[in-house]
Amino acid sequence: MSQPPTSTEGAITEGAMQKRIIYYLRLQFPNVVFFANPFSELKLKGPPRYKAKVLAGMKDQGWEKDIPDIHIAHKGRGYAGLSLELKRSIKEMPTYDMPRKKCLQIVNKGANGMFSDKVNHLRGQALKLHRLSQAGNLALFECDERNIIDIIKWYLSISVGYDMKPSVKTEFKMRNERGKYEAVKIWALDKCK
Repeated sequence: MSQPPTSTEGAITEGAMQKRIIYYLRLQFPNVVFFANPFSELKLKGPPRYKAKVLAGMKDQGWEKDIPDIHIAHKGRGYAGLSLELKRSIKEMPTYDMPRKKCLQIVNKGANGMFSDKVNHLRGQALKLHRLSQAGNLALFECDERNIIDIIKWYLSISVGYDMKPSVKTEFKMRNERGKYEAVKIWALDKCK
């Protein structure tokens, strides 16, 4: 197995954090089946027609937009699986109950009455995690690498020195494929004694 990825000076990228978590999973839990989305930081170069062709080919092979970064396909804590959408910092975490400076607000529209591409992407990720939750998975956004490791250990019933309790962090309404609005719940794990 290769060496663990190391952090560079400054802010860690989402891809680098994902590499370290994957390394940890492979090293500590070699018998646990998991899947990862390797396209979290995909930057396609070339003319628009080329990019469209590459994305169409990926979709034909089963890739979907907004799939979580890591999915552990192992039953734990009463759930069918654990899905994690990684974010670089708290500023990229979805919410609408905190000041705009601290988090990305997923209900606020710009001056033009539209959501930005970044907010639309986050809303799509929240909807995908919501659907995974409805299917019996524990599906979370998380931005702290130590918390992610603790969540994985807790989920796989390894002691982390405290218990965790799932709760709805925030909820917003989003139009679904049938044109109706549905409540999308964003879950979080609260640490408890």
